[in-house]
Amino acid sequence: MRGPSRIASAFAMTVCSLVAAQPAQAVSGGTETIAVIYWFVQNQGTGRCLAVDQLEPVGEVSMGSCGSGESIQWHWVNSSWNDGYRLLKNRISGGCLVSTSPVKMGTCEDWTSRHWKKIDWGDGLYQLVSDQTDGYLYDGETPDGFVYTGVVGGKTARWLIREA
Repeated sequence: MRGPSRIASAFAMTVCSLVAAQPAQAVSGGTETIAVIYWFVQNQGTGRCLAVDQLEPVGEVSMGSCGSGESIQWHWVNSSWNDGYRLLKNRISGGCLVSTSPVKMGTCEDWTSRHWKKIDWGDGLYQLVSDQTDGYLYDGETPDGFVYTGVVGGKTARWLIREA
């Protein structure tokens, strides 16, 4: 192969390898659809799950019982520029977790305030650290069920992340 054909072929191979490297997301094109994998994010200390109470992408995040509803199902979306950090998107609202205290839902722009990294503690347990604040996501154990970020240790800052 020579000239433009060789360049086009190399470009196509690069694009295909980039697409293949992405995690499972709701992508459909041509005859192929890639499934999204949803996760439950359950607090080790309280046994409650990360949840939303609204259908809009902006609003409150709270802790709720761990049933099987879509309000407690989340999926990871890769950042296009911040390696190692990802957005955590709710299934029912379509909003992403925003690092405020208390934590809120927001639209899913690829901003630092929406970037989270999993720190592996073993046995399926993780801490979720915010790129914006370097704080850990934790269950505030309050009656209103709010979730916070801060420099906190212990079980309320560790999460069991399991497939929904």
